[in-house]
Amino acid sequence: MTNAHLAPYQIVSLLISLYFIIRTLRQYFQQGRPLVSTLIWIALWTILAGLAVLPDNLSLPLAKILGIASNINAVLFFAVGLLFVAVFQQSATISHLDRKLTKLIRELAIRGETKQEKDED
Repeated sequence: MTNAHLAPYQIVSLLISLYFIIRTLRQYFQQGRPLVSTLIWIALWTILAGLAVLPDNLSLPLAKILGIASNINAVLFFAVGLLFVAVFQQSATISHLDRKLTKLIRELAIRGETKQEKDED
């Protein structure tokens, strides 16, 4: 398929990718999304758009690099790998937030005890 004649799924994929790239950039500039997270998501959406528009041009070299005979298997293997990385990253972030929350609650509890002792005096 040539670039001049995109299939409907390719057009939809491009629009979805463009939407999420813009959304990610907006979150970075307006809401303080971390730079690394922003770059990872932009790369992901760019890769997905590229795979939709140029499926063989990207998936065949990927299959060759990974040593997998079928390009669709290589894409699926790569996607599952990215999902595992995303789940690990989210797990690490949740764990970090849990530790911060526990520390904050302990500090607030200590301050509350100190304030109660002063109020009793």
